[in-house]
Amino acid sequence: GLCHPTAAVRTAAVRFFSAAAAALGPADTFALLLPAVRPFLANRFASFGATAADIVADRELLTAALRRPPSRRAFDDAVATAAGVATPHAHVAVAPAHSSLHDREGSSGGSA
Repeated sequence: GLCHPTAAVRTAAVRFFSAAAAALGPADTFALLLPAVRPFLANRFASFGATAADIVADRELLTAALRRPPSRRAFDDAVATAAGVATPHAHVAVAPAHSSLHDREGSSGGSA
């Protein structure tokens, strides 16, 4: 959920991890949740150590700390690859920084 291309899914994942962190407390958040969240944090946040547990507990901080999500096509290809299904697409996993949210979520890349 934290790397899903759809904003609503990412928001739900952030709410889940923040609520779990609030229920667990700092020590358990550091030991149990942070290892699951750390791969999705941008490099500038990935090495915070104990303070990273505080980031997980705060929805706004966690949202700001996440890496940009991959494009929908890259995400779908990664899911298919993980499931053992070959895909014909070869493309960049993350949308260019100058693309808009609409471009990343709504573009199908083809015409009818």
